[in-house]
Amino acid sequence: MKAGELVKQYRNAQDMSQTTLSDWSGVSQTTISAIEHGADPTWGNMRKLAIALYRK
Repeated sequence: MKAGELVKQYRNAQDMSQTTLSDWSGVSQTTISAIEHGADPTWGNMRKLAIALYRK
């Protein structure tokens, strides 16, 4: 499973929109969308997303 698939899976499991995840993580909604569609994320962005998804 790719990183973007995991982000989308965890985000959807929490009924969280990309916009909300963006607000909580500091990663732009455009970047989150790109990651979920297969773009390679940076380690920094993955860290921010993981922290935001964990804290909900």
